[in-house]
Amino acid sequence: MKRFNLFFILFSLLCISTEVSALNETSHLLLDQLFEKGKKATREELLEMLIPVAGNPLLTHMRKNREMGYLVYISGWHLSKSEKNSLYTEVFRLLDQQRKEIYLKTHAHLGDQIRAAIKTGRLLVGMSQESVKASLGNPEEVKPAIGTFFNTERWTYYSKRKVLFFKKGVLSSFKSQ
Repeated sequence: MKRFNLFFILFSLLCISTEVSALNETSHLLLDQLFEKGKKATREELLEMLIPVAGNPLLTHMRKNREMGYLVYISGWHLSKSEKNSLYTEVFRLLDQQRKEIYLKTHAHLGDQIRAAIKTGRLLVGMSQESVKASLGNPEEVKPAIGTFFNTERWTYYSKRKVLFFKKGVLSSFKSQ
């Protein structure tokens, strides 16, 4: 029990010492309850705590992995590297699914083709930047396209090996690498 409290204190200090707190209030309450009872978090509770960290757009990928690792450990889980990778994959899949569902609910006016593309994570020329973000998530890099007119951007998704080109906020072309 003392070991868990020490890790909880260290993790809390890490979050407090930075400008961005990765944990939301629900996660803090859940951790407090677990420590009071001296219990290990269930898989569902752990996923509930990891999703806000994974979805925080202000955290770098490296920081998300580090903080999710702390959460896993202080929640009483001791996982191998492959088990952690499997858990993180599930977290990002759930986050991806939530993002798509929320976007589709709030954008009922979208056509059937675009709705289907977003649900399956595909792209269609003519999609808005918002629709592309709903389909693939936030790009890892955004730059003005070189040698082109104003209002043209190049988005790169390194993890998905895709490069997208937008003209005036509309997807004009894309390629897979």
